[in-house]
Amino acid sequence: MESSSHLDDLDFQNVAKLNLNKVSSGISKMGYSDGITEGREVMFQKGFDFGYKDGLKTALEISKYEAAAKMLIGKSNNDELVREIQKYRQEKFDERYKAKYFKCNNSKDLQYDIVSSQHNSLLDKEKEILRAKFPNFSNLLG
Repeated sequence: MESSSHLDDLDFQNVAKLNLNKVSSGISKMGYSDGITEGREVMFQKGFDFGYKDGLKTALEISKYEAAAKMLIGKSNNDELVREIQKYRQEKFDERYKAKYFKCNNSKDLQYDIVSSQHNSLLDKEKEILRAKFPNFSNLLG
C-alpha cells in the first residue's frame, strides 16, 4: 500500500497538470484571438493606406479639371477653349468616372496592390480620353 504522502504527491501532480492544461489552453486561445485581431488591424490599415493614396490621387485629378472649368468658363477669350470647357461640363466626367471606379472596386477578393493598379490604370485611361476630347483644356492643366 502506498503511503499517504506519496498519494498526496500524486494528487498534487494531477492537480498541477490540470491547472497547467487550463492555463495553457487559456493562453493559447488568447494568443490566437490576439493574432486574429492584430492580423485584421494590419490588413485594415494596409487597405486604408492604399485607398487613401489612390483616392487622393483621383480626387486631385478630378478636382483639377473641375476647378479649372469653373475658373475659366467666363474669363477666357479663346472660343475653342470655351467650347471645350462647356462640352466637358456637359459630360459630367466626375460622375462617369465614379461609376467606373466603383465598378472596378467591386472585387473584394483581390489584393490591395492589384486593386490599386487597376484604379491607377483606370485613371490614366480616363486622363487620356480627356486629353483626346479636350486638348486645349487639358494642355492648360499639364
